[in-house]
Amino acid sequence: MDDERFMADGHEISTVTVVGKVTSYQEQATRVLLQLHDGTASIEVCSWVDDVDAQAQKRVDWQVGKYVRVYGNLRTFERRRNITAFAVKPITDHNEVTYHMLKAIMEHLHLTKGAPPMGAAAGAAAGGVGAKTPGGGPAGPYGGYQAAAPMGGYGGPAPAPAGPAGGDINADLKYVYNQPAALQAPNGLHAEQAAKELRAMGRNYSMAQILAACEYLAAEGVLYSTVTDQTFKSTGS
Repeated sequence: MDDERFMADGHEISTVTVVGKVTSYQEQATRVLLQLHDGTASIEVCSWVDDVDAQAQKRVDWQVGKYVRVYGNLRTFERRRNITAFAVKPITDHNEVTYHMLKAIMEHLHLTKGAPPMGAAAGAAAGGVGAKTPGGGPAGPYGGYQAAAPMGGYGGPAPAPAGPAGGDINADLKYVYNQPAALQAPNGLHAEQAAKELRAMGRNYSMAQILAACEYLAAEGVLYSTVTDQTFKSTGS
């Protein structure tokens, strides 16, 4: 760590998402301070509040003992690392905790061992834990690290096809959210931007259809929401 630079596996990071249990909760006039433990260590989370606080109704679920997902930026204050949160979401399904841990392992392997080879193994990398080869068996893109079976519907997405195959909205959204520009965007794509991309492909779905499909894909572990409830990012990034 040097001049607000944070490194993980040799790569600089700034915006992060953390899943953990709230071990301390302190509400102040302009901010809420949480102490979060993810099973490996604790970190302080600062969530600023204002007169128009969109998170006010959710803070009842940030209490001690609850699990939450935090999106924010790493900072240092008084020589200690903390996260300045721009979103804190309560976790209602414990499978999300398990999924997050497995995703962290996958990202560590990707950073330390490099991208898997193209082909069926690449499909497993895009799908994350639970992806399978075209023959139906589990793929093992990282040498001795074998991908586990899907857990509670939280298997990752299929690899992005070379082009849209048809009028299947779920397949079309997977294609859009797994494009390089969408994968590289720190917060993913807003559903309205995804709708523009779909229209450019000749897919004229309504916003209601797109949002419903995004929510379905999020429940399946293919996408996850980031800065707003209508902004999503692929778990295959």
